[in-house]
Amino acid sequence: GMGGAGFGAGFGAVEGGGAGFNALASYLFGDNADGAAMAMTTPVGIDVSGGGAASSMSFVLPRDAARAPPRPNADGGVALDEVPARIVAVKAFAGVVTDGEVRRQRDALEAAIEADGGTAPVEAGAFSVLQYNAPYAIPWRRRNELAIVVSEVVAEEEAASAGEAAAGDAEAAPAGEAAGEREGREGVSSWYDTGVRL
Repeated sequence: GMGGAGFGAGFGAVEGGGAGFNALASYLFGDNADGAAMAMTTPVGIDVSGGGAASSMSFVLPRDAARAPPRPNADGGVALDEVPARIVAVKAFAGVVTDGEVRRQRDALEAAIEADGGTAPVEAGAFSVLQYNAPYAIPWRRRNELAIVVSEVVAEEEAASAGEAAAGDAEAAPAGEAAGEREGREGVSSWYDTGVRL
């Protein structure tokens, strides 16, 4: 995907057209080293690090440009990042994205992850806010999501029994193989699974 320069103006800044949004949109519309214009994509993502100090804005590259994306201009503040497939817990919400609403949605999603117990955040405090609509869309028709990258939690009893089975039976599958089988399962599909982000 494509990421813009640091983005610290709060979540409502997308609405007002922040510098990160403008840099990414310019790249998509042809202000890149190859002069190639692409279609605008959704969602617009704001990724916040675990400490909350660093944040960046991102777009997903159009599918037809993802394999060989145009090179960003050296001074454009845009970087291309290939994002591996991962498991993401997501909470959809409508309305205008504000710092307070993001805090409420993040708290609710973190509580749901903890209550479920089957997954845990990969980086404590890190999250993404995904916005799918143009700024002029009426608030109750806006689609937003708060996303947290998670990994499966292997219960202590499951890990212990897998270890005992491998030690007690030469024919048993190694514990690492069981974990590999879990990773190969079809999981939640999200925009993160597309691989290349702007």
